[in-house]
Amino acid sequence: MPNHITNKIKLIGTEEQIKEVFEYMKHDEIGAGSIDFNKITPMPKWVYGNSPGIIGISLSDERKWGEENTVLGWA
Repeated sequence: MPNHITNKIKLIGTEEQIKEVFEYMKHDEIGAGSIDFNKITPMPKWVYGNSPGIIGISLSDERKWGEENTVLGWA
């Protein structure tokens, strides 16, 4: 499965309002022109999994929360 997507965002407002929104949404490490979607709708902490000592998602977490509610399904 490809690991890239394209999104189109249409902002309506004054030039100053649009600049303010883009400044808020930008990825802090990348800068202007980027968008950090976690700033718009943050990924809930439970999406990453609930099992202690596991980095990422476990099969039991996937069964518990549903595949669409795990990190890959959410993102």
